[in-house]
Amino acid sequence: MLMRTMGETEFFKGLAEYFEEHKYGNTTAEDLWRALSKYASFNVSEFMMPWLTQPGYPVIDAETKEQHRFLLTKGGKNYTYPIIDIRDDLSGHYLIKLSDEALQEKLKNVSKLSKEQKLRLLIDQRYLAKASEVPSASLLKLLEAFKDETDDVIWDMLSVIVSDLKIFFDPQTEEKRKFQERVGKIARGQFERLGIVAKSTDTESDRRMRPIVMSLMRFSKDVTYRKEIEEK
Repeated sequence: MLMRTMGETEFFKGLAEYFEEHKYGNTTAEDLWRALSKYASFNVSEFMMPWLTQPGYPVIDAETKEQHRFLLTKGGKNYTYPIIDIRDDLSGHYLIKLSDEALQEKLKNVSKLSKEQKLRLLIDQRYLAKASEVPSASLLKLLEAFKDETDDVIWDMLSVIVSDLKIFFDPQTEEKRKFQERVGKIARGQFERLGIVAKSTDTESDRRMRPIVMSLMRFSKDVTYRKEIEEK
């Protein structure tokens, strides 16, 4: 987070200077912050120490920029964390809470996001739902928006979200059956692309992704999937 806030070039200049100055001696954290501060537009020590000495991390409101400590249960002590730039990649040690409108806009344009932005969106929404900061039902739209993705890391996160949602459905109920059917529809396109058996044209991502997709299809109890498995 510090490196991307400073910029990689400036960060490594400060790091090189720090190593050169202290290569024959002992150092403290303040020595490092001092070296980096020469190449930063802010006081690095003041920025870093709250992150290192305070527990947890914050939820940031994307619109108001207000923050509060992320907690799965209420009642813990709140802290304020210094944030210079809110970045929607994976460099920020925080969760970004989007408005409903901003979330829908991101989901409509998900194909234009970088891999880090996609993972950031999935991770943030998952944890915000676990803390009841956003409705768990909103995760269903998230799953559907990512069904055309072909990256195994993305699908690993989708699988985790499906597992989170399973707890809301009692066994042998119509609601669970509908959820299973919905999961099957989400995974069906990738299952048809990948198939059951490894292909010579598989990428490394395809090989890692196949068991994830097959697990989702198995959970869905998709009739066509079961027939294909029996035939193999």
